[in-house]
Amino acid sequence: MTFQPGGMTGFRVDFPGTPAISGSNAAGTRYGMSATVTAKLTTGDGVTFHITYTAYPAGTASREPQKVLDTMQLGRTAVGNAQSLRRFSFDGHPAQRTVVDWHGPQPLMIVALDVTRGDWLYSVYCFAPRGQENSPAIARFLDSFALLPQ
Repeated sequence: MTFQPGGMTGFRVDFPGTPAISGSNAAGTRYGMSATVTAKLTTGDGVTFHITYTAYPAGTASREPQKVLDTMQLGRTAVGNAQSLRRFSFDGHPAQRTVVDWHGPQPLMIVALDVTRGDWLYSVYCFAPRGQENSPAIARFLDSFALLPQ
């Protein structure tokens, strides 16, 4: 199912089913109050597919996109170890792909793509049981993410 929220969000991603959506109109961040929405779906094999998108206040996150990406990586590795981290340009915007062996209450793998565009952060990620981090379904999900005009 293609998830494309419209408005100024400017992206699409293909879920393996219909995701549930939750959001906050005003979450506190280092840049001030920011709007954040998450869409997620858990499949029968225990993999949870997420996209979280955040709109930061104008002129804030866009000044330091690498710091935004570093903060994402720091949060994921607070109770885990990075197995891989690759930084690159996604359609001309700062991005990173990570795999983290997470040691939280339920051990699992986090496979993620983070992209910043202006004052927007897009995080496309999966929580998966160990051994499923390289599954074709996860690869299809992350590879389906596309930026659209805002």
